[in-house]
Amino acid sequence: MSRGHTTLGVLFLLGACGGRVTATGAQHGTGGGTTPICSEGPGGTTGTTSDEFTITEFVLETGNLGLAGITAGSDGNLWFTESIPAKIGRITTTGTITEFPLPGTVGASASDLDIEPYGITAGPDGNVWFVEVFAGKIGRISPTGAITEYSLTRDLGYVSPYVVTVGPDGNLWFTESAVDRIGYLTPAGALTEFQLQVKCTSDANGESHCDMHGLHGISPGPDGNLWFVESNHQKIGRITPTGTITEFPDGKLCSSPHDIVSGPDGNLWFTEPDTNKIGRITPSGSIMEFPVPPPATSPTQITAGPDGNLWFAAGKAIGRITPDGTITEFAVPVSHGGANSIAAGPDGNIWFTDSIGSRIGRVNLSTSASGGTGGSGGFGGASGTGGDFAAGGSGGTPTMIEVQVSDGLKPSYGISAGPDGNLWITEYLDNSIGRITPTGTLTEFSIPTVNSQPYGITAGPDGNLWFTESFHSKIGRISVAGAITEFPLPTTNCWPEGITAGPDGNVWFTETSNGCKIGRITVLGDITEFPIPSTNNCVEGITAGPDGNLWFTEPGSKIGRITPMGIITEFSVPSAVSGVWGIATGPDSNLWFTERLGNKIGRITPAGTITEFPVPTPDSYPSAITAGPDGNLWFTEEYGNKIGRITPFGTVTELWVPPEGYQPESIVVGPDGNLWFSEYFGYGIDRISL
Repeated sequence: MSRGHTTLGVLFLLGACGGRVTATGAQHGTGGGTTPICSEGPGGTTGTTSDEFTITEFVLETGNLGLAGITAGSDGNLWFTESIPAKIGRITTTGTITEFPLPGTVGASASDLDIEPYGITAGPDGNVWFVEVFAGKIGRISPTGAITEYSLTRDLGYVSPYVVTVGPDGNLWFTESAVDRIGYLTPAGALTEFQLQVKCTSDANGESHCDMHGLHGISPGPDGNLWFVESNHQKIGRITPTGTITEFPDGKLCSSPHDIVSGPDGNLWFTEPDTNKIGRITPSGSIMEFPVPPPATSPTQITAGPDGNLWFAAGKAIGRITPDGTITEFAVPVSHGGANSIAAGPDGNIWFTDSIGSRIGRVNLSTSASGGTGGSGGFGGASGTGGDFAAGGSGGTPTMIEVQVSDGLKPSYGISAGPDGNLWITEYLDNSIGRITPTGTLTEFSIPTVNSQPYGITAGPDGNLWFTESFHSKIGRISVAGAITEFPLPTTNCWPEGITAGPDGNVWFTETSNGCKIGRITVLGDITEFPIPSTNNCVEGITAGPDGNLWFTEPGSKIGRITPMGIITEFSVPSAVSGVWGIATGPDSNLWFTERLGNKIGRITPAGTITEFPVPTPDSYPSAITAGPDGNLWFTEEYGNKIGRITPFGTVTELWVPPEGYQPESIVVGPDGNLWFSEYFGYGIDRISL
């Protein structure tokens, strides 16, 4: 464990004192002191109730559960925390509920449980992560329910972690309310904590009294930093991935902010339950607030919706606020309802917990499965493109076939066409490399390093396959006969993921943690690493470009270019919260990339001009992308459960992957001229015949 220490310098202050002030942020600057800042926006009085969408609720049979947090998992389900009796719950999009007791709780009475799971988030590793407030732990639960716990530093007794989120660096960031610390945990379990400055005084009896910040919500921002709220100090804070914390020193709020999230407009949005408002803060610190009208009361959690708006939980109602501040409310069906946490679901709907009614609720943004989920016919033509695949310009309708693989197949990520006419895959959880013939015969080769978690794979310039071992920071090489050689990387805990053959006869890869570098390995195993210029960003996908360089993605909304000599240039993506991920060279000699968070496909010319194209299915989480044999680009939609195709002119068409929840991962053109893709939860491999 490493510990970081810093002194708070600048915090962004909020105001909510009553009255109406159409402030633009100018009054936040130079006054000093503790005068509360009031900046109520004109959109705050436009709230209305609506029956535009219906709400469905699912009752948990275990009674008073103290439902707390909820999040969309990478497995296509929703996951939630039950403070009492200390369980993690999973609910499918059709309402099937499964509960997983935390370790040591089976058979214990509720009064004996000093744990309280609370905040929860989907991690970058395919697991779900949560906090245990009283136990002082961070927990991880796999899609199958296996739970691992990591203890935080308890040098001051209770530390009270409340909220956890994934940072732009791929780590799990959390707030520790009782000790005024912000920390992060790597997916491998390495802990770092940053102490905020706390002022303490002693009374006449010698007892110490400390002015605690009251840390609660935390969220990645559009600027590559983390943003958090201070309920007691009534402020908004910002922390860089390296631990530099800044505060805005002028004034303070009249109310206590509770939760915070990045919005689709490039700003941060937060809740103020004490004064019944929603606040907005720009990355530069300008603040505007919007009063929430009844019946909603005390908005608690807030999330970005798939419709370009913000949604919040507020007791008897679920609220929606547009980026310009217009509020609409939807009454919770149960009159005594207590909606308290909220998340955008993988099905394009809004999901929430009802702590009073012991229910999980769903706001049905899509009233029909037709088009939005692909329907029963397999094509997603109704999702905004006006037809089936023939309308997309490929000259024919593709056929998708699930290849029956002999001896079974484990969850897989990477897939590549090999020089031997077969497909090669990484079996992430089985610690193997798989070889699959076009007819479905599977041969598996165990990786020597146990639990290496192989991720990306590519055909190398030497007639072998090369792959990344993310957990143990190695690059692997496997011959077509199955002989494996491993090469440890100079940087430990760097989580290599993306990999590609370069134009210089070497293999290039990305290091997604602990310095965030681009790596190069010769076919003889000599390794060189190149740090990226951005200190608050990291890297993911990589591909050989049409210009003799390598191009890579930075999930913090940048595209990078590196020459074979190691000179790096970066280009900012227009969408501030884009989550750029996969990248490929297109048939038009441009680079094409996916935006997981922005729900878009992007195109960048070798000169750096970027154009973005929205994906029709909301919150589809586009991930891998490849150039198809038909002159188009093809990509996977993990949450949308679809395969998408985009023409060089930007026309998008989608194909549903049956059944729901199989989560297509990587995609490649096979040696037979067809498209092949892997499924993480479908445990299969599919072929699209064009």
